[in-house]
Order: sequence, then structure tokens, then C-alpha cells
Amino acid sequence: MSPSFELTGRMTTARIGHTATLLDDGTVLIAGGRNLLGLPLASCEIYDPGSGTFTPVAPMSTARDNHAATLLPGGGILIAGGESLGGKVLKSTEIYDPTSRRFLPGPTMTHARVNHTATMLPDRTILIAGGIGADDEPLAEAKLFDFRSWTFRPVANMCVARANHTATPLGNGKVLIVGGESLAQSASPAPPSGNGATTEQDTTPGAELFDIATRTFTPCSGQLSGRNFHTATLLPNGSVLIAGSVSVNGEVLEEAFTYDPAADSFRATATGMIHPRANHAAAHLPGNGVLLSGGFNQSGLLRSAEAYNPAADRFEHVGEMAVERNFHTATLLKDGRILIVGGEDARGRALDSAELYQA
Repeated sequence: MSPSFELTGRMTTARIGHTATLLDDGTVLIAGGRNLLGLPLASCEIYDPGSGTFTPVAPMSTARDNHAATLLPGGGILIAGGESLGGKVLKSTEIYDPTSRRFLPGPTMTHARVNHTATMLPDRTILIAGGIGADDEPLAEAKLFDFRSWTFRPVANMCVARANHTATPLGNGKVLIVGGESLAQSASPAPPSGNGATTEQDTTPGAELFDIATRTFTPCSGQLSGRNFHTATLLPNGSVLIAGSVSVNGEVLEEAFTYDPAADSFRATATGMIHPRANHAAAHLPGNGVLLSGGFNQSGLLRSAEAYNPAADRFEHVGEMAVERNFHTATLLKDGRILIVGGEDARGRALDSAELYQA
């Protein structure tokens, strides 16, 4: 069977800037985001791969978009920060309980933040790093959330204040932090409009490592040029694929790199991506590949998708989505399919459509 995309059930609400988190029972929680009017949402829904349908669940206590969602041991989900009505950047957190399908209030963060990262570590704490703060500036501040005590513990600041970056846990007790924005222009970084035009935003140069043992950040020995709207995906061999980006001069790039934790260095892939793209979604493929879908480039929004083959160190075209989309989510399901949800269409409108990729 050749790779293919097919539409599945529609969400009950169109949304962009949401999160999609795989639950232990194989369903996916879709939380928050912005609706067709650009307003933050408190509504949430569950996707059931068996029936191919979305079902509403109890809403969050606070409407939010561009928040972070992290699966907790035991099956709950930590929802942290984001932007709410009136552009308010949030300190609040909520915990989704999969048994009751309801949200419980969580502890309050020390700093309000949006477009940050929240990364589960091997010791079952969550590293919350960076983002845009309440003063509309990027944060260097980071914290560890201990879900057992429901408290935030201090760690050193990042080397560079950044937001909209990536944070990838490595197998050596460290977390790779790459790129992002160094100059905030709004609490929600505006992705390109539906016509593919880019906004002027500074990008944060370089990469750094968080050491779990020492709770400190240090610059990587090898470095990358500034980038934003890229993806970073851990590969089975322990390296990390860094794909696509908007460069410091606003150009959308087709370049891709792999990061080697042992050498602490970046290396360009044998070939670049087939299409320049940024603000796309990346998801693991069954086996050892990575699916890159949608996004935008100078030509506009993309329907195309491609897969990175680590053995060949190259990208392969794998077809087109049913709908061009930008700022969507892509989630590997337990049956090996990939669920692609929501995002923005070519007219800049939030989407309620979803589709499935079968490798």
C-alpha cells in the first residue's frame, strides 16, 4: 500500500494554536486554541481513532491558546500557560483527568508565559522553559514542575531569552534547545498569513543544552544560524532532526540538519527538504522516519508532505494532504497512523477538518 492521506471526522470547533496529546487509551485530547473569530478557546474534545469521530469533553477553566500540554505519568495532562482573552498571558495551569474527563486546577507558575516549551524528563519532572512573558518580551527563565508535589522548582536561566523554540529530550540526560524568537512583537507570534507572506521577527541564534543533573544550561559546541518556525524530532539512533525554518532575513529554507549528542555538533543532511517549509508539523513514522506536513513558504500555504529517511539521510515525497494547512498538529496514533488536526487555511481561517496519514 502506498502512503496516503484521507479525511476523518470533523472537530466540533475550528481551531488553530491548539494542542493534541495522545492519551494512554489511544485517544487524543485536543485542547484550546483560537476559533474562526481569533478568540482563545476553553473548549476541548477527544478524537477516537476507532470511530474516527471527535467528542466534546468538559472545557478548561480558562480559555487559552499557544499553551503547552504534557502527558503525565498516570495518564493526566498538564496544561500550562498560554494566551487568553484580551491578550492576557497566563500563569495558570490545569490538569486533565482522563477518568472524569475534566480539568482540575494546577499550581500557578512564577512567570506568565506563552509559546514556551514543557518537556518531560527521565526523572518525571517537566522542564518549562522560555516563552513570551506578560511584558511582551522573551524569557530566559526556566522551572521544573514536580507533579508528585505539584510544585515548581528553580533552575538556572537559559543562556538566551527565547520563545517559539524547540526542546528535545536526549538519551544522555540533557535537553536540546534550538532557535526561536529573540525579539517579541506580540504575545502570540503571528504565523504567516494565508498568502504566505512573512512577518518581520528576529530569530534567536544558536542552540543550548539543559543538563538534568546540574540544572544548568550551556551553549552547544556546534551551532546553527538563527531560525524560527522549525521542527526538532528525536530519531531512534538518538540524534535529532532539525527541519525547515524562517531565517534571520525572513527567507523560508529547505535546509535540514541532524544533531549528534555524542559529538555535540550539527551536520547538514545529504539532501535538503523537497520543498522549503516552515511552521509545518513533524511526527514520528512507524519504524524510524519522520513525516513533515504542510506549513508555508514563499509560494503560500502547503498541502505537500515529505518523509525523512534516516538510513538514506534524505527526504522523499509522500503525497499531499486533502487541505493545505499551517500551524496544525500531527500526532502518531497507537495503530501507526498519524492524525493531522486543524490549523489555518490559505485564507487565514481556522480549520475544523482533520485527516489521517497511513504510511
